[in-house]
Amino acid sequence: MPKISFIVPVYNSEKYLRKCLDSIQSQTEGDFEAILVDDSSTDSSGIICKEFSESDSRFIYKSQEKSGASAARNLGISEAAGDYIAFVDSDDYIESDYIEKLYPAAKDTKADIVHFGFKYIPDGLDIISVNEQKNRIVEPDCENLLRHFCVDWLRQPMQIYVWSKLLSRDFIQRSEIRFNAALQYAEDRNFCYKALVQSKKTVYSDNCPYFYFTNTDSVTHNAPKTGERNIFTQYIASCFDVFAYWKSRNITALDPIKPIIVIKAMQGAMFNAKRSEKDLTVIAKSAYEAVISGNLIHELEFQRIQKAVTVFSQICGIENSEREELQAFALSLMTGEESILSWLDKFSETSRVS
Repeated sequence: MPKISFIVPVYNSEKYLRKCLDSIQSQTEGDFEAILVDDSSTDSSGIICKEFSESDSRFIYKSQEKSGASAARNLGISEAAGDYIAFVDSDDYIESDYIEKLYPAAKDTKADIVHFGFKYIPDGLDIISVNEQKNRIVEPDCENLLRHFCVDWLRQPMQIYVWSKLLSRDFIQRSEIRFNAALQYAEDRNFCYKALVQSKKTVYSDNCPYFYFTNTDSVTHNAPKTGERNIFTQYIASCFDVFAYWKSRNITALDPIKPIIVIKAMQGAMFNAKRSEKDLTVIAKSAYEAVISGNLIHELEFQRIQKAVTVFSQICGIENSEREELQAFALSLMTGEESILSWLDKFSETSRVS
C-alpha cells in the first residue's frame, strides 16, 4: 500500500502538465502512486501522461470518454490503493516535501482529513499570497459540528478546495463519498461539505506545500451564464445535493444555517461569473433565472434568512454590517434582476466570498 495516491484529472493542460507531474515525481518521500486520468484531451496531454507512466511505474495512466473532472476524480478514487488520497489539479504543482511533511501529520493522528495551506499564483504572475492554517486538531461531534462548520468553513471560503486536503482512503470508502459527476462547477464544495460533516478527526496543518495556479483558460473562468447548465444553476444544485446527502446520513446539526450556505454559494458563483462576463445585466438575468428554476425562494424566505443570520452571527461574532450584507444579498436574489444588478454594482473581488 503506497502512503499516498495522487489523483490528477487531466484535460488539455499540456502547457502546465509536465511541471505538475515533475513536482509529484520529485517527492523526497517516494512511496506514492499517481493516477493520471485523461478526460479525452485533444492536445498532447495524453502523450505526456503516457510518457510518465511508461518511464515510472508509480504513474498510472487512465483515460475516459469526456465526462469532466468529477468523473475523472471518481475513477481515480476507484483505482486508488494508497493509505491517503490527494488531489492535484493538472495546472498546479506541489513542493518536493509534500508527502514528507503531510503524511506523518495524517498517520500519527489517524486523521480522516488533513487540511493544509497553499500559495496562490495568478496567471503569469509570481506568488501573491499564502493561505495558511494553524496547527490544530478538531474532532467534530453533534455538539460542536455547527460551530466548526461556521467558523472554520463558512468564514474561511478557501476551505472548499479538494486539493488542499489529504483524505483517508478508508474514510472515503466508509462514508461513500464521491464527486457529483453532474456538476461541472462547485463540485469541490459539494465533495468537501459531504466529507467534513462525517470526519471524526480533522487535522489542520500550517504547511503550505501546494501551488494554486489560476488558469484563465480553466472551466471555472469560462463558466456559461445562460441556459440550464449556467454557473448559478450548478451552484444551487450543488447545495441541494449536499442537503440531500446530509439528510440521508441523518445529519441535522447544520439545518439552522442552510440559507447561509446557499447565500455563500451564490456569492461564490457571482465571483466566478464576473471573472469572464463584464456585462453585469447578463449575470443578473442568469442568477435570477437560476433562483426561480432552482426553487430558492422558499430557502431564502425572509424569516428563514433572519433566523439563519442570527445563528451564524452568534457563533461567529460577526458585525452588524456583515449581517446586513448577508440579508441584503438574499433579498436581492429574491426580488429580481434589477435588485441583483444593484448589488453587483457594489460588489468587488475583495468581498468575503468563495
